[in-house]
Amino acid sequence: MDIAIKSLLKSEFYRWIKPTYAAVKLTFKLRKLGHRDNIDNLLYATSIVNEMVFLTMDKDLKTS
Repeated sequence: MDIAIKSLLKSEFYRWIKPTYAAVKLTFKLRKLGHRDNIDNLLYATSIVNEMVFLTMDKDLKTS
């Protein structure tokens, strides 16, 4: 497992990001609109702000 984690971190295949103010603001807006999972909201908002593709299996988020 350690090798897999090291490979993931060093591969540069993924872009590691931190949520911005705009992403957090959108997270709260999504919450107010009715989606109660704040982690999903933060991931989705961060993807929107950073113009990234967001994949989810969360049926509630898909239809919100």
